[in-house]
Amino acid sequence: GQLYMQKGLFNNKRIFSENWANEATKLQIENDDGGYGYFFWKNGNHFSISGKWGQKCIIYPQKKLIITYLGNMPENSHIMQSIAENFAENYGESAKMN
Repeated sequence: GQLYMQKGLFNNKRIFSENWANEATKLQIENDDGGYGYFFWKNGNHFSISGKWGQKCIIYPQKKLIITYLGNMPENSHIMQSIAENFAENYGESAKMN
């Protein structure tokens, strides 16, 4: 997730092109949940990678936020996703209040 959020750069070294990062994470095929890029799910202001057993990496480029969770819970992965999305939605809000 970090490498794609940084558009292919790691420690100021180019691992893959910025164009590839943009193409891979943009909407290529639409569906009811947003759509799909090159192995990335795209939905609104974030893109994500999903594992077979409920693992997920969700990237919010505008917030510079990556949320990753691991586990073997394919039937309940929607619960973790809801928690992650709620966290992301409110990320940075407490700083605005101060």
